[in-house]
Amino acid sequence: MVLPGAVGAGAQQETLVAALSGALGEEPALAGGTWTVLGSGDVVVDGEVDPGTVARSVDAVVLRALGAEAAASPALVRTSAQWREVMRNSPFAPGATGTQQVLFVRDLPEPRLRRALVGRDWGGDQVVVRGREVYLRYAGSVEGSLARHATVLRYLDAVGTARGWADVRATAEVLAGALV
Repeated sequence: MVLPGAVGAGAQQETLVAALSGALGEEPALAGGTWTVLGSGDVVVDGEVDPGTVARSVDAVVLRALGAEAAASPALVRTSAQWREVMRNSPFAPGATGTQQVLFVRDLPEPRLRRALVGRDWGGDQVVVRGREVYLRYAGSVEGSLARHATVLRYLDAVGTARGWADVRATAEVLAGALV
């Protein structure tokens, strides 16, 4: 699974999905494998292709399609086994109220930074770090939250990208069918 760091919403997301769908098929480095671009802009990879190679190709497409600012957040890779772990590790009960998201970070956060993040008062929102994922539950809107992605990433001195829980679940279903 390759998660572009630059997934936005609306027109930006549509531009990214169209660019990825067209460009990845033309990448010689991706020959020998199969990949699927989801509506979220995430890329499911199967076959003999190295996910890191796909991530670099995705980064190149993001740069061409959306520009340098969007390309500043690199694509991240998770295996299907790691994705199942993300699902199992969710600290929130199914059907919990509020908006839930997962912030995927590239590298394992340092313990002292994790403690500082988790020990902070987030004003009613919940922030839980498990491995390279940060689980967020917002009591209100994401926009009005103290635990916005950029803030959490600064606390962890990390690079990452977030996905809503509905997208995380939908991706798990695709992976279960595609990569069993």
